[in-house]
Formats: sequence, structure tokens, C-alpha cells
Amino acid sequence: RLAHADALASDLFARFLAREEAEIARLQQVLELIEHPGCQVNKLVEHFGEKRQKPCGHCSYCRTKKPTVLPALPPAPPISAEWADELRGLRQLHQQALGDPRQLARWLCGLTSPATSRARLGKHPHFGALEDRPFAEVLTWCKGL
Repeated sequence: RLAHADALASDLFARFLAREEAEIARLQQVLELIEHPGCQVNKLVEHFGEKRQKPCGHCSYCRTKKPTVLPALPPAPPISAEWADELRGLRQLHQQALGDPRQLARWLCGLTSPATSRARLGKHPHFGALEDRPFAEVLTWCKGL
């Protein structure tokens, strides 16, 4: 019974990671479409397997003849060592909810889970404190704790 539960948990975790990676890839495709140096409508219909012969004439590239360039994010200040010590203590108090680096990273980015809800961590001052940072950066930082 326990082996079945462990296998099920592993399978669900693998599915979650695969879905997360697919969503990140999908968002990356949207960014690539926005910054495409050509007719964006043609690029979009190409994604769905169709081919247009002429530019649309109404997308931002066709109107300006310049690709959209999204501004770079300003560098975020480093996370303080004092804060890291406090989070280590919080993780020890709430192992079920924050014990895994991914759980902690999700919580710091403002994402709840059943475990963080049960532990009533949604109103903690650090909940969502790193929501303006890329998740991968927060996860890397949490792995280093």
C-alpha cells in the first residue's frame, strides 16, 4: 500500500513538472511571437500549420517595420542573509508545507498549496515576497538554503 502511494506521488510530481515545463515553453513561444522580426500574423498561422503569402498589414511589425523589443528586467537586489536564516527556521517549523525547496520557492513567489493553506502561511509576511522575481531564480536560491 505504501509503495503504491509513493509510486502515485512520484507519478503526480513528474506530471506536475512536465506541465510546468510545458507552460513555461508556451509562454516563451508567446514572447518569441511578440518579438518576431516579421509579420506576426503569418508567424502565428504558421504555428498552426498554415502558410500565408503576404504580410497582414495590421500587426505591430507590419505597421512599423520594426520588431517589438521587450524591455529587460532590472536586476533584483540580493536576498539578505538575515532573511535566509529566518526562512531556514520557518522551514523547520513547517516541514510538511515548506520542507522541499520547490515548495518554498512556490510559496515565496505567492503560490499557495494545500499544505501551506493548512499551515496558515498565506498571511505570513514573507508569503509572495519574491513574486517579482523569476521562479527559476527563486528555486535556485531556495536549493542553496
